[in-house]
Amino acid sequence: ASMFTSIAASDDLVVACEGTDLRHPDIVHVMRSGREIGSIDMPPDLDSTNFKQSVCDRIEGGLIIDTTKGAIYVALADMYGKSSFGASLIKINLATFKIANRLKMPAFHGPPSATKGTSPGAMMMTPHGTLLLSDCQGRFHVVDLKTFSFTKTVTLPEDLCDDAKPEATSIALDSEDGVAFLNVCGNIHRLSLHTMQITSSLKGSFIRGE
Repeated sequence: ASMFTSIAASDDLVVACEGTDLRHPDIVHVMRSGREIGSIDMPPDLDSTNFKQSVCDRIEGGLIIDTTKGAIYVALADMYGKSSFGASLIKINLATFKIANRLKMPAFHGPPSATKGTSPGAMMMTPHGTLLLSDCQGRFHVVDLKTFSFTKTVTLPEDLCDDAKPEATSIALDSEDGVAFLNVCGNIHRLSLHTMQITSSLKGSFIRGE
């Protein structure tokens, strides 16, 4: 059995990732005007029993189309924290429908808090040629799309969550002020992209009716 796990669109271009069974790689399909024009197998990183360990990450922004650079960016999760390569980002060339580059998530020094290792938690593209993304270990990263490399990484304060790693599950950008807004454990935190420090927070609360 298979199902589509993530989707992205730009103008008449639609990209979707098909999650397949555990013995076959996930597939990224590219469609234009309702017709498939290409498909790309994702690296499965099979274990010794031929079960795949790397899958398309089911996160906000897990698939991104970059028409200016002719690329698709795919977040790959390390499903059980046992992938031989580890969690990663894939860059697909839209002209050739081939993987142009694979970027390993930065190493995490310390005991992991989740089976998914350093898998991304949310991802978005900025107008300034960068990707912003979080991971399951409570970190926030900036990727330079020109070099396709990590340029900044910060570990979010542990006290942002009571009993879990401070994983940002949603990211919004104020490009004019150079700040990102992170949804972490139900609260919104304003992070400066210049200093990579949290400057203010908005705590969530329940609204009680009569």
